[in-house]
Amino acid sequence: MTVGAEKGEQINLAVFGMAPDSSLAPDPTKGERLKEGSDGVLITREIADTGVEIGDVLTADVADVEKATGTHAATKEEAFGASPGYAAESSTMALIKGFLYAISALVIGAFFTVWTVQRKAEIALLKARIHRLHPA
Repeated sequence: MTVGAEKGEQINLAVFGMAPDSSLAPDPTKGERLKEGSDGVLITREIADTGVEIGDVLTADVADVEKATGTHAATKEEAFGASPGYAAESSTMALIKGFLYAISALVIGAFFTVWTVQRKAEIALLKARIHRLHPA
C-alpha cells in the first residue's frame, strides 16, 4: 500500500470492506463518519502513527496484493459460487420455490372451482333474474 503520491512510503495494512451504515463500522475519533457512495477510508490509530493523515491518498494495486499474498480477490458472487455445494443448494431451492408456486396455483384454482360449484344454484337464480329483466 502506498501512502500519498508525494510520500511514496509503503506500509502494511489489513483492509476490510463494509457498508458505511453497518453496525460493524467504527466511529472515527477524528474527521467524519463514512457516507454511502464515498471513497474514503477509516484507519486505526497505529496507521495514523506511521504518518498517514486526513487527506492522504492510499493506493493498493489489487494485482500486487494478490501476487504478494498468493491469494485471489473475489466478488461476493464468485466467493459464494466457490463454496462447496452452493450451486447444487441454489438449484434445489429454486426447484422447491417453483414447485411451491405451481402448487399454490393449483390450490387457488381448486378453491375457486369448488366455490363456483357450491354457488351453482345462486348463479342460476341470478341468470334467471337478469334474463327476466332483460329478455333477449
